[in-house]
Amino acid sequence: MTWVDFVRNRGVLDSLFADSVPPLEELRLRSINLTYIGPSLTLRVDLPSFPLSNPSLDFQGDEFETLQCQLSFQAVEKISLNNWTPPEVCTIEITTQPDYRIQVEVTGENLHLSFKSSRDILADHFSAFKINSDGTDSGRHHYTRGIDARMYTSTPATHEASFYG
Repeated sequence: MTWVDFVRNRGVLDSLFADSVPPLEELRLRSINLTYIGPSLTLRVDLPSFPLSNPSLDFQGDEFETLQCQLSFQAVEKISLNNWTPPEVCTIEITTQPDYRIQVEVTGENLHLSFKSSRDILADHFSAFKINSDGTDSGRHHYTRGIDARMYTSTPATHEASFYG
């Protein structure tokens, strides 16, 4: 099983990546949002490759080079976080557990995030952008979802519940 098998809205990924969805390796972790409702944990990440093979996307060209999204996990428990200074390049490993659960391990050079959650992952809030020379993502973002595109032109602050909630 790959991480895509746990994504409940897999059609979004399949529509963006006509060839194959990239693995969760060498991705950039931008933010971690923990909410008591659920409880849920949301990771905002830059995916390791850009969907170049899909001509229907309207964010082709030099203006965009990176695809960012949120991966949301529900019914989260046993959370452990050590040594995170964003952004950090990392790998996310997912292993199945009994009772429809998964174990998630996020590791980077210094980072270690570990938690258990339900097996359903929501992949959402996809945006294309060009990384700034200092590695930040504070520039213009082009969102694929209509409501996001109308509300945001850049990444909202992490306390924006309508975006991260």
